[in-house]
Amino acid sequence: MSLLADAHVHFFATGYPGEARSPVPGAGEEVAAYERIRISSGVGDALVVGFEGADFAAGNNDYIRTLAAERDWMHTTAYVAAHGRPSAARARAIFAAGHIGISIYAADTVAGRTIRDWPAEFWSECDQSGAVVSVNATPEAVEQLAGLPRTAPNCAFLFAHLGLPGRYAVAPSAQVARTRLEPLLRLAEHPNCFVKISGLYAVADSRTADPHDGATPFVTACLRDFGASRCLWGSDFAPALEYVSFEQCRDLRQLDSLSVAARQLVMGDNLRRLLAFGPGMRR
Repeated sequence: MSLLADAHVHFFATGYPGEARSPVPGAGEEVAAYERIRISSGVGDALVVGFEGADFAAGNNDYIRTLAAERDWMHTTAYVAAHGRPSAARARAIFAAGHIGISIYAADTVAGRTIRDWPAEFWSECDQSGAVVSVNATPEAVEQLAGLPRTAPNCAFLFAHLGLPGRYAVAPSAQVARTRLEPLLRLAEHPNCFVKISGLYAVADSRTADPHDGATPFVTACLRDFGASRCLWGSDFAPALEYVSFEQCRDLRQLDSLSVAARQLVMGDNLRRLLAFGPGMRR
């Protein structure tokens, strides 16, 4: 297989605190740990998702830009909090700092509606920059965000963790999975919408139950509707390491039915294609 490309990675100045369930790299150790993983797993590029929605993550946007300035394999998205009304000037500052896009988190309908109503000028600046928009949103929030791909057609919207359907101890039926993901699956009609096959441990109950059968029907639904050309693998380093190994994040049984070529699209080529595009090239 060619070089992998990881569509969902986090780095924090103080390290990811986790929930004290198992060790994760500590402060100052995350980058070194991932560098070792890059060598052993053959990871080329990585999309670093900014997050500042907790006290431990304060200043994360600036921190990941500092890291990326010395590492050409890092491509960063800046966290923009759902509350508030980000301006066009805020967008310009994000791109001037070197971020290739933004990351948004919407846990419920209210957060989704708030982001939906952000000023048009902000989205216009994102669109002109061909921004990558990493989206952590539940199906309820996705319902509110459904108009954004048309508002910003030059942006690439990457919906993380299979659209956050919730946790399942037993794999639901295909129909139940499709019904749960219906707001996300409807977005497959937009060529600038993508799904990250990431965070499978967060869909399964328990989260250590690799190969995470509870996530399987959701992976199947996303691959069916978006196709292998618009699904991207992400490790969710370092939060995932609290529950599973990097190898378990990488070697997903749910992708075994794909051809070699289709698997390579998901595991690396799709993200590299997005990273190579510039403004006006995502239509």
